[in-house]
Amino acid sequence: MKTTKMYVTMGLIALASVTASAQKMVQESGDLKMLAGQSKMLVEYDFSELDMGKEGSEQDYLKKKRDDLNAKEKGKGDKFVEGWERNKEERYEPKFEELFNKNTKDKLTISKANKDAKYKLIVKTLTLYPGYNIGISKMPAYVSFTFVVVETANPTKELSRTTVRNVVGSQTMGYDFDAGSRLQESYAKAGKMFAKYVMKKAPIK
Repeated sequence: MKTTKMYVTMGLIALASVTASAQKMVQESGDLKMLAGQSKMLVEYDFSELDMGKEGSEQDYLKKKRDDLNAKEKGKGDKFVEGWERNKEERYEPKFEELFNKNTKDKLTISKANKDAKYKLIVKTLTLYPGYNIGISKMPAYVSFTFVVVETANPTKELSRTTVRNVVGSQTMGYDFDAGSRLQESYAKAGKMFAKYVMKKAPIK
């Protein structure tokens, strides 16, 4: 019983420390006024700067996970890494787009297919913590993002940079034993938040 209480207390303290500084959009440079009158944007996802906190870079994290899991069961680590990469394209990116488009009411849509759009949104994942759920204790995922808007024809010309940190992700009913489901919610929430921010800063009719 004492151990259970300890896990729960630790989880609540950690969650409080994360959410205290979470989920505030910060306009680091430029503005989003150029999006007024636009109906679509090209979107690109960038994981090249991803940091896993105390686990180091994403590359370091995946190497350790692969080696540790393969040592326990041949091929298990390889499957983990494959699933990790697959989740980005099949779960996180689609959820971000779905919630962004839903919250702009499709007046400004983002898609990888919008090759002819004037502007491109680059969604950079900066830091990521997958969280955990062990039944007696859980910690949600949290992800920090930077949203960069550039000209599609001139991607080196950065027009706007907006950052949000520690976007929390968890399933409301608590059935998020899979890290991918928690992280998916972080991306969904980030898409919703950034869409509302865009609609506020660049009123789109």
